[in-house]
Amino acid sequence: MWGIINSQRSNPQNSRGGGNIHPDDINDCFTEIAHKIVSSLQTPQKDPLSYMNNQTIPDVTFSFQPVSPLFVRGVIDGLKNRNCSDIYGLTVSMIKSVKNNVIGPKTREALDELRPD
Repeated sequence: MWGIINSQRSNPQNSRGGGNIHPDDINDCFTEIAHKIVSSLQTPQKDPLSYMNNQTIPDVTFSFQPVSPLFVRGVIDGLKNRNCSDIYGLTVSMIKSVKNNVIGPKTREALDELRPD
């Protein structure tokens, strides 16, 4: 990985941070690192899953419940104010500023997800 980065940094054309490292090169580098690590591991003498034979699996139930506009408002109000934004450029402040306009649609969206097809 650092070889790829440093090869771009040593290029005078890219010394100002304008390097064009292709994402596939970075992915290939990480993949190669993983392959090297896995190939250096010894074969286990005992099947790792056999350690789970004497374990009891807890009986956990999970269910979805309908939500109300009041609940959705509470979720939005409970978001921490941060200066970061999501992949669409939305910030918590922006979401909170339009919460009265999105509570209805977001509640309906959540309820629609609970309905069986």
